[in-house]
Amino acid sequence: MIDHYDAFISYKHAPLDSKIADHVQKNLEHFRIPDKIRQKTGKKKIERVFLDKDELPITADLSETISNALKSAEFLIVICSPETKKSVWVQREIEFFLEHHSRNNVLTVLVDGEPFEVIPEILLKEERTVTDEEGREHKVTIDLEPLSCDYRLPINTAKKKELPRLASAIIGCSYDELMDRNRQYRMRRMALIFGVIMSLGIALTVYMFITQAQIKENLLAAKRSRALYLANESTRLYNEMRRIDAIQLALAALPQDNEFDVIPEAERALADSTLAYQPCVGNSIEATWNYNMPHEIRYIGVSPDRETFAAADIGNHVTMWDTETHDVILDTTYGSQIVGIRHLNNDYLAVWSSRNATVYSTSDGEELWDMEFDTSLVHGGYEFSLEYDEKDERLFLLTYEPKLIALDGATGEMVIDCELDYDRDSLYISYEKLEISPSGDRLMAFYKIDGESYIGVVDLDTGEKIEIPVEGVVNNIGWGDDDHILIQTSEEDIGSLSNSDDFSIVRLISTTLICYDSSDLSEVWRNDFSYSDRSLYSGFFPLPARDAVMYYNSDRAIVYNIDTGDII
Repeated sequence: MIDHYDAFISYKHAPLDSKIADHVQKNLEHFRIPDKIRQKTGKKKIERVFLDKDELPITADLSETISNALKSAEFLIVICSPETKKSVWVQREIEFFLEHHSRNNVLTVLVDGEPFEVIPEILLKEERTVTDEEGREHKVTIDLEPLSCDYRLPINTAKKKELPRLASAIIGCSYDELMDRNRQYRMRRMALIFGVIMSLGIALTVYMFITQAQIKENLLAAKRSRALYLANESTRLYNEMRRIDAIQLALAALPQDNEFDVIPEAERALADSTLAYQPCVGNSIEATWNYNMPHEIRYIGVSPDRETFAAADIGNHVTMWDTETHDVILDTTYGSQIVGIRHLNNDYLAVWSSRNATVYSTSDGEELWDMEFDTSLVHGGYEFSLEYDEKDERLFLLTYEPKLIALDGATGEMVIDCELDYDRDSLYISYEKLEISPSGDRLMAFYKIDGESYIGVVDLDTGEKIEIPVEGVVNNIGWGDDDHILIQTSEEDIGSLSNSDDFSIVRLISTTLICYDSSDLSEVWRNDFSYSDRSLYSGFFPLPARDAVMYYNSDRAIVYNIDTGDII
């Protein structure tokens, strides 16, 4: 009796399933393992793959033979099609195999249909016991994703690209390593074949042409042919999206020591593979690195020095990477809805959810501090936002009381707990926009009280506030300097006028810029500002060296004298 199988193939005896099962068995048993991987894993070949029609003797007991084969097999390969779930024997074989082996040793082959429709339910879910914070154990069902290879592709394509997935798992190496070794083997074999052809060509040239001049000329001709061959191969690899291999062959097609002129085909192959004539804008830009998240990305952030990159997805998963090495620095999941992330500086990353705010170190991902909020008090409820004062490294948030709270960005310590001075009773206050002054000692806010719009300035040390009502719709606010605040207003909501789906129509949006004295909110000057409705970015940009401020929106940017409003 055979006491070891590399794999056991479980399948429904349907025509397509049987065909694929037979193909997988034969090609696995004849799979060539590269020498380097043989030395590394110690496995010389995949010797035996159990398939019941080949391995089951006529006189043997079916149940005993299959159970012994399942016990002695290292891996279970399940052929999955719409017929699979109809088979009682496939289900029993999987259950029996899992009694003696790990789930990691179960592989699937997709023959037809979608994975969640054809893969047996037992392989897609697993019941696990977890312990909560109070030490109680609960059973939860975990979704699984077994290793699969896709045989819904044409059979030759599946053999080249998908069968190695099964082979790599059985051999004990990575899929990428196995594919790289096979690619290197093919390149060496191609180089060997070409070398033999080259040698025969040179020998034939020597035989036919005795003189040294004739030998040299034919040698150069052979090299040009080699360059042409390599250039054509480079173009083929480039068309197959194997750009690195294409670059290597294109470089090999260039002459050495100027022994002959560069052929046009080699120039074209090198230009195509290196993207030499691809523009630096538009859809032709190709990624140099991909950062992947489990779910749809909702927020991203980059540190000021561009050395770290962070992202949060709709599954409340947060990951931070080193942009040079692409190593993961932070990888965590929140239990509540994430509503924002931000690099406070090069050293700190802030993440805030509907229940708490957390700051992490960008160097090693260590949690520096965490603060929970009473979401019934925080302005905005589950969608509140934090404002950051870069000068003093403070985080600001507003509550319904109303109260202004500031936290130290490095420690999480509350450095300001300021009651705001309001004389109104039982009025709902909705804060729309916040801006910290350049000196960091005052906060400008645009807010609504029972639907009426106001602009206010709060002293962060005393909590004293001055305010004035404003007419129209406030779209932007900002500080020109410590003595001046600015707003952009319009008679209508510009969101309803801008960014029409009809890109053949460009509208002119008319707005007003108003400058106030920050000490008493008296009006200093006002100017009209018009722009097209194709707007992506807008705002105020202080120019203190020139006693000026710039306002930009869509296709226009105008610089004004901060004291007079004159256009500079």
